This record gives sequence, C-alpha cells and structure tokens, in this order.
Amino acid sequence: MPGRPFPRAARPPRWQTWWQTGKMLLPSAVVIWAAVTHRGEFPIVLAAGAIIGGLSASVWIFTPANRVGNLRGMSFQWALAAGALWLGSLRPDDSPVIFLLGLLVAGSVLFHGWHTLIASGSVRLRQARQRARQLARRRQWPEDLDSCRRLPEVHRLRESVREEAGPVLALLAHHSPQVRISGLAALEFRRVWRAGQPEVVLELAKNDPHPEIRAAALLALGGVQQRLILEEMASCLRDPSPVVRQAAVDALLWDCERRWIWVRHAVHEALGDPRLSREGPIELTIGTFSEAAAADLVAWTTEAGSLGLRATQTLARHYSQLLSEREDPKLSAHLTDLVLSTRTSAILRIELAQLLRQHQRFSTQALEQLLDSANPSTLRLLAVETLLQGGLHPQAIEALRDVARHPNRELALRAAAIVQRTLHVDMGLAIDQPLPPLHTRQAAEVTRRVIHWAEQKEGRDSRGSSLQLRPSARGSDLASRDSLVSPSSTPSGTPFIPPRDDQPAPLEWD
Repeated sequence: MPGRPFPRAARPPRWQTWWQTGKMLLPSAVVIWAAVTHRGEFPIVLAAGAIIGGLSASVWIFTPANRVGNLRGMSFQWALAAGALWLGSLRPDDSPVIFLLGLLVAGSVLFHGWHTLIASGSVRLRQARQRARQLARRRQWPEDLDSCRRLPEVHRLRESVREEAGPVLALLAHHSPQVRISGLAALEFRRVWRAGQPEVVLELAKNDPHPEIRAAALLALGGVQQRLILEEMASCLRDPSPVVRQAAVDALLWDCERRWIWVRHAVHEALGDPRLSREGPIELTIGTFSEAAAADLVAWTTEAGSLGLRATQTLARHYSQLLSEREDPKLSAHLTDLVLSTRTSAILRIELAQLLRQHQRFSTQALEQLLDSANPSTLRLLAVETLLQGGLHPQAIEALRDVARHPNRELALRAAAIVQRTLHVDMGLAIDQPLPPLHTRQAAEVTRRVIHWAEQKEGRDSRGSSLQLRPSARGSDLASRDSLVSPSSTPSGTPFIPPRDDQPAPLEWD
C-alpha cells in the first residue's frame, strides 16, 4: 500500500529539460543574430523583438509549471520571432532571412498544432490503448497476483490513463485474473471518473472470485467522492477475506474527516459482526481517525460482545500511534479524563491507563484518584505499582492491602507480585518468572501469604523485617518460610517463636 494515496508523475530526465530549453531560446537567438548583423531597415524592431523574446522565454523556463513540454509557450516564442523578422528585416534578396522566417512560421504552426492535438487527449489515449493491448497479450506473469500490481508495464499504463480510464476498463472483463488486477492497479486511487465507470469497478469489488482482485478494485475506487459508491464499498468491510477488509479500510478511511459520517454505520456493523470477533482492531495505514470517529468508538466500547472489545482495541491502537508520534498535552489530558471517568467502559479505562503508564504521561494526582475503591481493582493495582515504583506511598500500600483481601485468586497473585517487587516482601514467587497457574498449589500458597500480609496491622514495617528471605528462583520451600515473619505479622499479636532446626522440610512442587 503506498504511503500517498495519489502518486505523482515521474520527473523527466535532465537531457529532456535542456532540449526543451534550447527550443524555447532558439527563436530569440535568431532575432539577435539578425539585429547584430544589421539585416533589415529597422534594426530597432529586431532589438525590441529580441528583448521581448528573451524575457518571455525566461518566464516560461523558470516557471516550474511551464518548464518542460509547454508547446503553447514554444508556439508563442517562434511566432514572436517570425513577426520581428517580418517587420524589421524583410528584404526580397536576403535569402537567409527569408529561409529563417519560413522556418519560424512553420515551427510556430507545428508547435501549435501539436499542442492542440495533445490537449484533446488523442495522443495519450492512443498510447494508453497500445499499452493496454500489450498488457493483455502478456504471457509470463508472476505467480503471486499481488505482485502483478508492481510490474513496470502497470506503472507506464497508469501514467497513460491519468485523463481517461476507458482503455483500462476493457481489461477488467479479461478472462485472466493477472490482466484484471493489472488494470485495476493502473486505476489505483483514481480521482477523475466518467459517468458509469466507478460502477464497473465496484462490480468487481463485490463479486470477483479472487480476493486480491476485490482488494485492488477497492483501492482503485479510493479516490471516489460519491456517497452512494462509498456506502456500497463499505459493505466490503465484512468481506470473508482479511485482505479485502484491510483494502476497504484503506480505501474508505484515508480521508476519515470527510467520509466518516457516510461509513460509520458500516464500521459499526463490521466491528459487531460475531464472525469477525477475532479480527482485532481496525488499523489505518494512511491517516488517523477523526475526532468524530474517536468519539463514536468511545461510545461503542460500552456495548457488549465483539463490538465493545474491537472498538476498545481500535482506540488503543489509535491512541498508541498518536502518543508515539508526538507529545501533546491536550491529548494526554483527554486520555486521563477518559481513564478517570466512571462513564467510560472498564476495559477501555484499563487499556488507556496502560498506554499512559507506558508513555509516562500519568500525573501523581491522577494516580492517587485511581486508588479509590470505586475504581476497578485492575486499575487500582496499576496505580499502586506506578506509585510504589517512585518510593513508599502510604495511600498506595493501603489500597494494595484492600485489593489483596478480595476473594479473587487472580487479583491476589497480581497483588503478591507487586508486594514482592516493590515492598521486597517474600511472597514465594520466582524471580523474573510468570505468575503460577491459578489452579496450582503454589498459587494457593501465594494467595494465602498475600492475604495474611494484607490482614496485618497498619503499624507493621511495609518493607518487611530483617528475617525475610530472598525470593526463591524455583518457588520452593514456601511452607518453611511462613514462620519467618516479624513479631507484628501474627494476627493475634502473640509472641514471635522462631522455628526449630529439627523441623521437617516441606514438600516441593514444580
């Protein structure tokens, strides 16, 4: 997929630029020669013609839009020089001047006629038809259909059909899929269409048996600005092929600011389609979602099923891209408001909080607000870990104890990991290893330990006592270390009794 939806024309070679410049300056050189050699009765007319011709040639040459291939400017230059010779040096016996005058008149007529012919489109149309026939007669093709779009012949055909797509439309009915996809590639993101031409391409996008051809047809219609065509293209967002679905996204949403109001219903239906529940987020390879699109996606995250899940994934990908591209305080403030708002869906709040934490855009005040018990426990744990990484925070430790007391083994394991990593209290977890499975004996023992830690008195040292052991790399000897706690760790406040050396070692497990 190209980075720009509308490719520019190739720059002409340097020799061609010099050749065109020489043809533009040649008439003025002839007039200057006639003035210097004193040919004619009115040399002042020749001098004036040479000056005017040189100035006009400079304007045509140094203007970027007229520098190369401007036949109208050449016709004017040659006609101006012919007029200056006619008025200033006309002598019946001066054969060189008569010859040059005829040459200038013939050149002016020739350039004007060639300009008229090209302006009519006949030359480019004939060239496009020849290249289309050559492409249709090709016998050797790449094995991959998508590789046919990048052939040199396709690029040359695209240059020939910039003004008229008619010669390529004949290729779309060819029996060979290689020819059809090559013709569609020549029309990629075309902006100028005649009446009825987009409908021909749209028929291929909806009914061709090859997914690559359907995708190429959608890309060919990417520059269309007709609402009815775009709404028909939007139905391909639910195509069975992922290649076609991504092509539909690229063709429709590269101009999201203008087109979102036309395709938002189709995007809603595609995100909520249960057949595409595992598709993941909608990714834009060109451009970004508009503010209206982002607002709609935020509203859709509250819906149940795949619609809410995929809308959340799409927003997470969208905001991750924006945060990576630039530092925008307004964007960070907007995302923080979404995380703190109780009206935002819980899954979206968690995803955005992780993004803000990853890019270090969270403020301490916002993190402290997330410690409130009204927030989801996952958000509270995220805020607790972020605050404790900067040092001891009593409010964060109290929130961590509150979450650890919940009768949820998954939350207990995550809380235990935070306690062990930030407060350096041994919870029996292996260092730099993933959390144990929920149904294992090790998970049950870690849960018991973190609940025991959470029920301790507030006056206990949050960093543990000097009797705490370092975490085991294998997660073994959990039961033997249960007794190695500080005196204040016992719930009933009983005196601390150190373990005996003759106590049997506990069983180990994997």
